Amino acid sequence: MREPIGSHGGRSSDQAFHRMTDIEASFEELYDAAPCGYLSSDSSGIVIRVNQTFLNLTGFTRDDLLGRRFIDLLSTGSQLFYETRYLPVLQLEGVVNEVSVTFRRADARQFPALINSVQVRGDGGEHLATRTAVFDASARQDYERELLAARRSAESSETRVRILQDATSAFGEAAADQHLFDQLIGAVRTAFDAAQVAVMMPSADGELVVCAGTHPLDASLRAMATRPERTAWSEARVVSMSRRDADARSEPGLGDVLRVARVASLSVTPMINDGEPLGVFVSFFGREREFDDQIAGLQLALGRLAAQALSRMRLRRELERLAFDDQLTGLANRRLAYERLETALARGRRSGSPLAVIFADLDGFKVINDSLGHASGDE
Repeated sequence: MREPIGSHGGRSSDQAFHRMTDIEASFEELYDAAPCGYLSSDSSGIVIRVNQTFLNLTGFTRDDLLGRRFIDLLSTGSQLFYETRYLPVLQLEGVVNEVSVTFRRADARQFPALINSVQVRGDGGEHLATRTAVFDASARQDYERELLAARRSAESSETRVRILQDATSAFGEAAADQHLFDQLIGAVRTAFDAAQVAVMMPSADGELVVCAGTHPLDASLRAMATRPERTAWSEARVVSMSRRDADARSEPGLGDVLRVARVASLSVTPMINDGEPLGVFVSFFGREREFDDQIAGLQLALGRLAAQALSRMRLRRELERLAFDDQLTGLANRRLAYERLETALARGRRSGSPLAVIFADLDGFKVINDSLGHASGDE
């Protein structure tokens, strides 16, 4: 014969089963210990009954809540929502489900909740009371925040990848330094919403000079002992600051320079290839900006791409020089001379104009090499 449910464990199990049956048969117990907050308010919105679960959620006592308006239990933002959206729907349809609100707690903190409300009407259809179930949504809100943060992170990563892909394509098509610098300025303005961007490269004497873009602080910073561009270039790192940062620095007048130029923030990024900084680009912002690790990483990535493209162009020019110039004298070698001669002949044939070739030779040079050596001859 099959044993009845709850009979396992002998007499103690039977007692527990009957005790649970008695509890579940008590409607007062079911109401007060329900797994959600539960309260009732009259037709004017005054709380007339509340269960223990809601008291646990809010930290209030029963005496604190009875006689208070339901709307007063809500945060300021939820009160506005209650009056403009919640009540009209409840009065029109008699029920609202899964409405998101925020309740005040006794300790002045707040907790998010989802509420379901239903109107209780008399035989004549008059509104007698409103019953509301309150579900704690704190865990759900935390989960939604995590999802939102993950979504924003994914979107940010997608944006960075797209910016770098576009920059790689644009930099690869650049045929000259100036074209590359213009492409870099466009990429930086798009990526960081910079008001102005300048590219600076070292001159023959080792000083950074503006090669492209606009640098509103260049003339003013020349008189200062330490420039952020020089620091970023020499230390191969991103240097970012706001006017507040500049005011706190030991360099006098830097904050004033930014203020006069109406620059709220600036960021200097080195263009590094194989560990060697080739130059920097400077971004200027009219509003104060926060530069986190993600922004700094994207700046450095753009700087590396630009530096690699610049190095490729320099290498290409060097290979062309080696292919067409004599390494000793720097003059055109035989290959380049033939190409230029063919070009000149073709132009002469098209135009019908006369053409002359001047040939210069050094006589007796073998004697110098033989008597003084090739090194002296080369010199």
